[in-house]
Amino acid sequence: MEPESLKILANFAVANSVFSAYCLGFFDPFVLNNLDGILDVSELAKNNNWDLRVLNGIAEHLSHRSVLEPVANSDGKYTLGDLGKHLIIDGWFSYIVYYVGGYGEILLNSQRLAKKEIVYGQNITRNIDWVAKGTELMSLTTHHNSYHAVLDASKSVKCQNALDIGCGTAKFLVDLVRSTNAQIGVGIDISKEACELAEQIILKKMLSDKIKIVTGDFLENIQNLKMKYEEFDIITAMMIIHEYLYEGDDKTIAVLSGVRELLSPSGSFLLLDKSTDALKTSPLYFTEFKLAHDLTNQDLCSHLKWKVLLDKAGLKIKNEFPLPPHTGSILFECGK
Repeated sequence: MEPESLKILANFAVANSVFSAYCLGFFDPFVLNNLDGILDVSELAKNNNWDLRVLNGIAEHLSHRSVLEPVANSDGKYTLGDLGKHLIIDGWFSYIVYYVGGYGEILLNSQRLAKKEIVYGQNITRNIDWVAKGTELMSLTTHHNSYHAVLDASKSVKCQNALDIGCGTAKFLVDLVRSTNAQIGVGIDISKEACELAEQIILKKMLSDKIKIVTGDFLENIQNLKMKYEEFDIITAMMIIHEYLYEGDDKTIAVLSGVRELLSPSGSFLLLDKSTDALKTSPLYFTEFKLAHDLTNQDLCSHLKWKVLLDKAGLKIKNEFPLPPHTGSILFECGK
């Protein structure tokens, strides 16, 4: 029987190997629930001029941990193992993309942060692109369900203009505009790289006439948005408002007040974020989510604190929607 302590080491290696495998395209043959797909490591190395020995090492390690399953009587070919099916087909790998990709370097340097040898925001930062990608992938899964929960909540709102704060690659915004039949959709994100990718996606979907992307901080662009679009019938903010909490209640209230200023009289603000109430049961993933935020100048708050902040910003809660407990998420529909 393996010692429990050694499982910590194994889990660390597996998480990092799964992330590397995802980046290298190991799982591409299995997309769209293709359980009959085959990963050919030699072919992957040849096509990309990559190091075959390293690729074989990653694949062999993942096969020992049931992520991959060697194909009988073959050299370097794999199908998905039982854990791999759980990770890839059910979408649980998205949590690894978010955590290892977005916060891996932060976690490895947590002792240096504690000793003040480096300072977050100056010498080291999270990888915002992987955070955005992981968040998007998680939100699409049936066990997280937040993406669809926000879309479902938006369907009852009569919408001309829609705004998504922290739009990332704009895949959600595209669905929001289509779901609500909005005439105009606007996305804003601080990540230049995410906005560039969003523009490409919008162009590919031939929606450039309906969807516009703004690069920058929401708080600094409130008046620009108001001048150009006047008001929005739907404003969504998914896992983004909590990033202002570290700078204090006043800053967070200013952001939420900006939302109120841009919201039409009968419009709805859909706030999807995290609540520290989930820590009472210490669910897997949310406790790790909290750690990553403690290391990166981000705060989280309780369900009650969210209600207080919304009230101080002049936003009234119209509905609250239940979400899976392990996500630690809350979803409020607010109006003026």
